[in-house]
Amino acid sequence: MGVRRTLIDLAPLRSSPQFRRLWIGRAFSGFGSQMVLVAVMFQVWQMTKSTVWTGAVGLAQAVPIITFGLFAGSIIDRSNRRKFYLIAITGQAVCSILLAVQGLFRAPAGGRRGLGAALVDELLTRGARKVYATGQEPSEDPRPHIETRALQVRSAEPVRRLVTDAPDAKIIINNAGVLYPAPLLTADIERSAATFDINVLEPLRTCQAFAPVLARTGDGAIVNISSLLAWLAGSGVYGASQATLWPLTNSLRTELAPQHIQVLGVHAGFIDTDMVTQFNLPKTTPQAAATTILDGLDAGDAEVLVDEISNGTWRPYRSGSDWSRFHCPEREATSFATTGLGSVNSSSATRRRRTADASPLDFRIVARTAGENTRRAVGAPGDMPASLRGGREQPGRGKAVRISPYRRKGGLFRSYPTIK
Repeated sequence: MGVRRTLIDLAPLRSSPQFRRLWIGRAFSGFGSQMVLVAVMFQVWQMTKSTVWTGAVGLAQAVPIITFGLFAGSIIDRSNRRKFYLIAITGQAVCSILLAVQGLFRAPAGGRRGLGAALVDELLTRGARKVYATGQEPSEDPRPHIETRALQVRSAEPVRRLVTDAPDAKIIINNAGVLYPAPLLTADIERSAATFDINVLEPLRTCQAFAPVLARTGDGAIVNISSLLAWLAGSGVYGASQATLWPLTNSLRTELAPQHIQVLGVHAGFIDTDMVTQFNLPKTTPQAAATTILDGLDAGDAEVLVDEISNGTWRPYRSGSDWSRFHCPEREATSFATTGLGSVNSSSATRRRRTADASPLDFRIVARTAGENTRRAVGAPGDMPASLRGGREQPGRGKAVRISPYRRKGGLFRSYPTIK
């Protein structure tokens, strides 16, 4: 008898259907409210990374609770309670429907989707003071260190306006792209031209527009993100556009070296974004890819292989290949121009002078860029050169030939606004 007195009396639930329905409704409502509270605070934390703003959510909820808790009772007692309740429930339902429609049909924009969003988050984590996030659709970001801009591709005028809006930019990340893998012999010419315009010419327009800004501010950097399909046949127009972007990046690196502007070429496999959802293949998370890219940028690398797939795709280039096509004995290397991923162009006379007894282990890369010499030992023809991994073992992550020491004093992202 004593135990029964300590338990909750469930008789009203059994005897009154109205009370039972009210109790069930309040239980679901309370559970949903707690889920909303946790979800909202978690989203605010994801967006701001600030405990102050996250705590402000609770403060914003406390104000109406305290206010209406003191005065709502007297207000409701003087009005029709049923009418007041129906108005409140209808308002909540309308707001929920509008939020659902916005989430389903509003197109996300550039810097807030996929790899772009991950790069923005990683830049802020590393201390960037300001990030200009661009996209084809206008968007808003409540974080104080982000400025959003609508940027229509295939046109030079929006890029020029962006230069005016961002005169303090020091890092440019070209991440926009379109996937059109149609076979070359049957591809639509207009769509092919649009693919090359977006994947190749748009990064070039951006680099041309911002090169004077980077040269003026000093110690800037450009990041061009491309696909490993640049190295493979069978991806049609898209692969051809990526194969064009690779030497474009290498040429920009050579042209901008006198201004001490770093140009990083990023070669990625399948990153888990909207572009590759139809492919049932292993994918790298955007967060992991962003971390690898910015690690390479901070280390002063010239090329970065983002994931295991891009590392594995590079193997056909070195398995069964004659590495002497890419590397020369140091004693015979007189003048070189780096062309990315360790390949070196030498004069035909130098190639003809190679000695037949030269051991592969004697080969060296001597890359001259902006007066800096960088030397890396090259392994046997069947092994990936240490230079392609930045001179150290990193399973599952790609590194690149270091062309020049681009390391910055005081950290890379301490005070560098960034265009993405």
